[in-house]
Amino acid sequence: MYELYCKHAREVGFGVRKNTQRTNSIGQVIEKYYVCSNEGVKKKAKVDKSSNQDQIIFRQNNITCTDCKAFLRVKKNHDGMLEGHMNFVNRMRMSVIEAGDAQTLIDRLCQEGVEDGVFFYRCAFILDEKTETFQWLFEVFKKLMKIKCPVTIFTDQDLAITSALSKVFLDARHRLCIWHLYQNAISHFGKLKGNRSFNEAFQRCLSGCMNEEEFESCWNSMINDCSLEDNS
Repeated sequence: MYELYCKHAREVGFGVRKNTQRTNSIGQVIEKYYVCSNEGVKKKAKVDKSSNQDQIIFRQNNITCTDCKAFLRVKKNHDGMLEGHMNFVNRMRMSVIEAGDAQTLIDRLCQEGVEDGVFFYRCAFILDEKTETFQWLFEVFKKLMKIKCPVTIFTDQDLAITSALSKVFLDARHRLCIWHLYQNAISHFGKLKGNRSFNEAFQRCLSGCMNEEEFESCWNSMINDCSLEDNS
């Protein structure tokens, strides 16, 4: 969990350090706290008050503490499995939206739409999945966006959608979602389809990497571990 939190911190742009922990009666760790590196307040410099000379500063650290309250609490349940940590966002949501009150959520979304011009939520119900229907849907979307077209669109592998996109969003990059990419890929695996190690490595490359550098490392490891250097 600590490594995962550090990985998240690097992506977001802050540091992490270990804080307090609790143990049970037999000394097993049952709870840990990980905090932002800026947690706490800066201590005053230590001063030698016994000297007859002007007060001498013993040590002064350059550590910047801004009393950041961000932290991660990890707790084990009785079976030794990880249990949900305290989540400020979820607690705040629960305090605003009563259980089962869908209208509260709808009202909130409507309010956001009024207050923020770039915030929107809409859905469309269509009777069929023909090219003409999707073309109409995309035209309506473009009109709502004041003729501004999206740069990239992710959809499933549907010929009608592909055809409609090419007619409405001429310069948009059309890409497939991860599920369809995987389905397309396994059709070319051949004997490797039954190789568990290869499939796990390929899944990590497809959906387990956070950035390009991590993907390249994962991909090269898969090629080397599965001896695929000569495959094209």
